[in-house]
This record gives sequence, structure tokens and C-alpha cells, in this order.
Amino acid sequence: MSENFLQKNELVLIAHSSKLPKDKGFAPLQYQILRNKNKIYMSLIKAVKEVDAWVIYFQNSFVLNGTELSDEIRSIQGIQLLNIIKMFLIKYPNVKSKKLIGKGNFNKRRHSKDSQLDINKTIKQQFNHLRINDNELYPSFFYYKGQKYIIKIFKEKK
Repeated sequence: MSENFLQKNELVLIAHSSKLPKDKGFAPLQYQILRNKNKIYMSLIKAVKEVDAWVIYFQNSFVLNGTELSDEIRSIQGIQLLNIIKMFLIKYPNVKSKKLIGKGNFNKRRHSKDSQLDINKTIKQQFNHLRINDNELYPSFFYYKGQKYIIKIFKEKK
């Protein structure tokens, strides 16, 4: 965000799906799932000009059971985002903040090429990869004998 935007607004908040300073950058939720994490954190921070000058208001967590697919994951993430904002609004303006210390890691941006599966690995080994890929926007795929194949995953409707 530009310094001008930050100066024009009294308080600009960012909700980030990680336990900052861990998993800074892009797609923090997806990267955590790829690392087999089920306990996912959400951080509510103040947007500031300085890089890594974290001012944090809240951190909470939620647990995924490991069977959720992309749409379900996004829905749960949205509910948790609303919960952390609600916590902030209930306590505002008497909200305590603290500076976060630490470097953490930085996640690179994910692109459609990151949805490629390895045909030499089992479905079980790649299940988390399958479940984070969006069936329409960036579906899972693999190449075999020079041909690209697309795989979409859905749960059976009961």
C-alpha cells in the first residue's frame, strides 16, 4: 500500500492466514496445507510502510480435518477472517497491540504451473496438493507422453 493511502486512513488492517512472522508473503494457507499443517493461524496486523515492522492486534487459530477441498478451505478461511475482525471491532478502540519480532519465512506467489502433479507419486502423497487446487481457476494437472491431463476433485454428495 502506498504511503499516501496509509496516511489518509487512521487505521488500515490486514488479515493474514498465518502465525506471523511465519509464512509471510503469498498463499500462506495453501503453503501450510502443503506442509501437512492442520492447525492454521490467522493474524490481524496494522498495515505500515516499513517492511516486517509488524504491529499485531490478534492471532487466532482454527483446525482443518484434512479432508476439506479448495472451496471448503476458502469458506472456513472467510469465516475465520470475519471472526478476527469481529474480535477487533468488539474491543475497539481499547485494543492492545504489540510488535512482533522475528524473521520467519517468505512464501513465493503460486502460479498455475504449481498445480502440476508428479505422476510418480501416489494420490495419497499428493492429496494436500489436490485439495488446495481450485478446479476451475487452477486445476491439478500432469503430463504423460507429451499430453497434458487435467484432474478435478470433488466429494461425493451424500
